[in-house]
Amino acid sequence: MVAERIGQISLGRFILLWGLSATLILMAITYVLGREAVDKRIWQDAEVLGKAEITRLSLIAERVIVQDRALLNEMLSQSVSDPRIKQILVAGPDGRVVFSTHVGYKGRLIREIPDLDPSVLDQLADKGPLYSVSDKQESRLYFAQSFAWPPPPGKIRSDKLGFVLVSINLANTEYETRAEIMRDQLLVAGIFLSALLLLLAGFFYLTHKPLSDLTLAADRYRTGDFSHKVSVSGIREMKDLAESFSMMSQEIERMLSRLQQSEFKFRSLLEHSPAGILAFDESGKLAYMNVAFSAMTGIAPRQLEGISLNEFDALMRRLCRNPLQYPPLSDQPGGAEDAGETIELQNPELHIMLRSVIDLALPQLKRIVYFQDITILSVVDRMKSEFISTAAHELRTPMSMVLGYAELLLTNRYSESDRTAMIEAIHTQAKRIVYLLNALLDLARIEAGADKAFNIGRHAIGPLLQSLAASFIQHDDPRRVKLAPIPELPPLQIDPEKIGQALKNCLSNAYKFSSPESEVSLSAARVSGEHGDEVAISIRDHGIGMTPEQMARMFDRFYRADTSGKIPGTGLGMSLVKEIVEYHKGRIEVASQLGAGTEITISLPVG
Repeated sequence: MVAERIGQISLGRFILLWGLSATLILMAITYVLGREAVDKRIWQDAEVLGKAEITRLSLIAERVIVQDRALLNEMLSQSVSDPRIKQILVAGPDGRVVFSTHVGYKGRLIREIPDLDPSVLDQLADKGPLYSVSDKQESRLYFAQSFAWPPPPGKIRSDKLGFVLVSINLANTEYETRAEIMRDQLLVAGIFLSALLLLLAGFFYLTHKPLSDLTLAADRYRTGDFSHKVSVSGIREMKDLAESFSMMSQEIERMLSRLQQSEFKFRSLLEHSPAGILAFDESGKLAYMNVAFSAMTGIAPRQLEGISLNEFDALMRRLCRNPLQYPPLSDQPGGAEDAGETIELQNPELHIMLRSVIDLALPQLKRIVYFQDITILSVVDRMKSEFISTAAHELRTPMSMVLGYAELLLTNRYSESDRTAMIEAIHTQAKRIVYLLNALLDLARIEAGADKAFNIGRHAIGPLLQSLAASFIQHDDPRRVKLAPIPELPPLQIDPEKIGQALKNCLSNAYKFSSPESEVSLSAARVSGEHGDEVAISIRDHGIGMTPEQMARMFDRFYRADTSGKIPGTGLGMSLVKEIVEYHKGRIEVASQLGAGTEITISLPVG
């Protein structure tokens, strides 16, 4: 509290208080050191006054007492006007008072005077012709001096002596002396204070403006404004202080700029990170959440403001697909080698996330939680497993047939017709295996390096469609593709071989899933719509058609709408069509009705 009050005192008030304090201290020191000197001076002044008065008065009494006692009274009364002189007595040889400043003492014996101690008279009698004695109890100093008493008439000289007694009041003398010394002290203190104030005023004048500028600059620096520069003239020390202050502010500005840049980079890194990041402080309250966590969980930032670890666990448990399988954060120790926990959220779509925890020994950041969305990775991993299983199954069936017929031919003798049938079966299954492997290789080449798998150029689409319709023949099916009249079409940026392969796959499906009596048609036209200028190629059959569920999966690898096994196929044809068309920046549209047939439209952009 005292420090705060002192800090609130302005510089001017501080200088004034300091000067007054220094003056009082000086006066106190002067008083203490000069006390003994003051007492000595009081006695010296009293002795000087007493001796001077007793000498003067004894001369006056010796000369005037006989001739004119009235004049003597007048001259002695003038001495009594001095307030320091308490009493004057003139006594004759008989010891009686002939003159006294006290009216009632005249004519009385000097030893009968009430306020004169006989012991003082005894001490005075033992002194010389000019002597003094003090009475400390009465604060008086007594001086006495004898003088020749005038001879009686007719005689030249007299042996009798009178004497003069002067009483000095030490109290009045001390008052006068101390008052004089006090005046001297006040004069010295005034001169000292004036010099001090003049010095401090000059110092204040030279330092007030620089200090005000430094204070103003410090206030601006505190608010982050470093544009104010301090320029000081005058005292060299103030100049050095201002230069040091400016250098300090520049260094602070540089450090603050680097800190802000580092914070901006770090915050940008966190905000643009694909991983969801949460930070909890030492009290277990949420201190930070990035945008990615809100996007992957659907939790608004306001829902997590000031939330604790237990509250966060309760919220996440409600979002889990299986709340009982949620691992609470409060039970997880965390660490740099944390392998993570898998969490499945249903909000409303399924999100599979890998959660990792790192504990820090910082007061602001106690625990950091990372959420990585591995939904796609999980789906891809599942698809890979399904793909390998399906591919192995698709290859095992024809390979088993090839191996079985080959073993029969090796171990048994059959008629020529049976051997021919078995060899044809082996040949058919071998072709199926080759087709399956080629399809897999085509898909792998497209996914691994599409630019190397395609040979894009500017080609006319009309001749390609005419050649395909004329040459396409399905085994054991006498039907021909019905090609609609082709209008004039612009050339397209395509790989004719890959586009031809995609159209063959579509025509093959149209033949396989329709009766021999039905018609398979091929048409093309130029259309313009929301997707721009395109060439639309349509293949239509009147076969068994598909359900919406079958249509949703028709482009999945190894998916076959016919589960009876009577219709041959690998389940890779339409997957390959989709990859080829999408590489050409085209689109595939499917319209199908169960029992009425299917129409597939491939739209390729013009230009």
